[in-house]
Amino acid sequence: AMICIVLVTLLACAQAQIVWPVYPLPYLRPLTSAQFHAQDGLGQFNFGYAGNNQFRSEARLLDGSVRGSYSYVDPNNKFVRVVYIADSEGYRVLEGNNLPTVPAVPAPLELPVPVDYTPEVAAARAEFEKTY
Repeated sequence: AMICIVLVTLLACAQAQIVWPVYPLPYLRPLTSAQFHAQDGLGQFNFGYAGNNQFRSEARLLDGSVRGSYSYVDPNNKFVRVVYIADSEGYRVLEGNNLPTVPAVPAPLELPVPVDYTPEVAAARAEFEKTY
């Protein structure tokens, strides 16, 4: 039943207009491999495949940009998913659960408060300022 759902979905994607993005279903382990490909006369294309614990989908749009995603299970049995774009600005990863994270910025330290003058010093300073 699951294979039928996957195959019908992939067949529908292959017959449809180019749709982006096609995201993988997390932790879906297809029992067989499946693939699709669609292309038009304007250079747009859409393809994808799934099987062997990995998935990839990619589409080229009218402006020439290519957008896609891929996923796989790494050697530590962790599911990895990446969404990317390749356009006039180059290849960029838009999101991914395997990207390094920036460490949290620690809270700013409180600066020391200046020490107040003792009553004797305050009186001496006042007397000095009055005299000079």
